Amino acid sequence: MKKIKTAIIGLGNIGIEYDLKLNKKDFILTHTNAINSHRSYKLVAGLDKNLSQCKKLQKYYNVSAYTSIDKMFANHEIDLAVLSVNSHYLYSTCEKILKQKKIKSIICEKPFSTDIKSGKKLLKISKQKDINIIVNYFRRFHPNLINLKKKIISHKYGECNKCIVEYSKGINAYASHFIDLLVYFFGQVIKVEKIGSFRKINNDSVGDFVITFKNNFKAHFIYMGTNECLINNIRMSFDKCLIELPNGGENVMISEYTKNKIFKNEKNIDKLDIHSKLNFDKYMFYVFDYLKSKINKREGNFISSAKDALETVGAIEKLLK
Repeated sequence: MKKIKTAIIGLGNIGIEYDLKLNKKDFILTHTNAINSHRSYKLVAGLDKNLSQCKKLQKYYNVSAYTSIDKMFANHEIDLAVLSVNSHYLYSTCEKILKQKKIKSIICEKPFSTDIKSGKKLLKISKQKDINIIVNYFRRFHPNLINLKKKIISHKYGECNKCIVEYSKGINAYASHFIDLLVYFFGQVIKVEKIGSFRKINNDSVGDFVITFKNNFKAHFIYMGTNECLINNIRMSFDKCLIELPNGGENVMISEYTKNKIFKNEKNIDKLDIHSKLNFDKYMFYVFDYLKSKINKREGNFISSAKDALETVGAIEKLLK
């Protein structure tokens, strides 16, 4: 099998750093380690404006590192480019990558674009060049959440009546992940509404808001008032059960509704079990494993496309305007 020749642009935390302090066999949290660990890919080069990060790639992975995109592409045949740069540089970097001749696909860190206008422009160029853009909302790639979506859209649990999302840290940094996950489960965003006013914390915004999806059910996002700890919980009330994704979706917990033995017209929430555990210790591996058979096909039919990501970009843009 021909390996997918891959280059990483941006050698920061998610590019390379997180796994350097951990056992690479037990944890796969970065693009570099995921690519290096997967037999379908070959890491051929990396790029960062910081020379010290380039040296780390050379030291730990024995791979050529560059500070110039043009030079890197001149020296290597690259099928897949992975963009893990700061969100403020995603547009300009992606635009440069799209100008390269032989590139087949791009994996871009979320949010893909900081505004709808720029995102649509990149999407238009990618279609003209026949280049796939996949956005790394990593929960979409996890087998257990893929399976959960299939059950939701088949109405195994009935209709979803309401959803509550508890989040901390910020709308762009963390709530965006769960806006996207709900877009993945339920489809198009119809309406966004602020509840009260938002405030700025660490170059991000926080506050409560409601998102209405195309089947007219509402998801209530509640800022938990702290940035000292990570709070990311989702609860979805269906006709037949309550589904919870605590700690950012670490587990899928399903609680069935059972008849109350005393009050015959009432039902209890019966804690069923941890339906499935999501091994987030190796979450980045799932992304590349899912994409291995699709990356070179230029089919444009991906589980987390640039077009999908623009739903979340658009919702946040409306909230913050």
